[in-house]
Amino acid sequence: MASNRKGTVRKVVLPFYALHLLAILAVVGGITVIAAATSYTRMLWKVGNYNTLRRQQDTLKHNYEQLQSSVQDTNQRLNSLQSLATEVAMTYGFMRFRQSPFVLDTASAGSNAGFDQSMAQFDFLEKNLTSAALPTGGLRLLPVPGLSD
Repeated sequence: MASNRKGTVRKVVLPFYALHLLAILAVVGGITVIAAATSYTRMLWKVGNYNTLRRQQDTLKHNYEQLQSSVQDTNQRLNSLQSLATEVAMTYGFMRFRQSPFVLDTASAGSNAGFDQSMAQFDFLEKNLTSAALPTGGLRLLPVPGLSD
């Protein structure tokens, strides 16, 4: 029903298929709005995860750089200690022609290479401890800072 300017009421007839079409358009519109809201929410969630991963990556890069620096420092100290051990061994006649387990072997790069080299160095020192007796009572091992029994 509709009215005009004169106030007369006129009857407007809508076909039944028009109501169906209007209902279908409303359902499709509602589904579109819900899909858009869901997609936007999912995008916000992914952006949050991406930002978290970027922060974690930056933290890991920073930690990696610190570890690299620490490894380089430790390697420098190790080289210095190996040179000192070689000099001491040569001074007290433990070795001739600089052949001892205190030489860096870059060719052996395995998971047990460091352990094997440490054991060889320990065995070398243990075997030659008695021949290194000094007049002041022999060699004494000093505690290494940071290591505990």
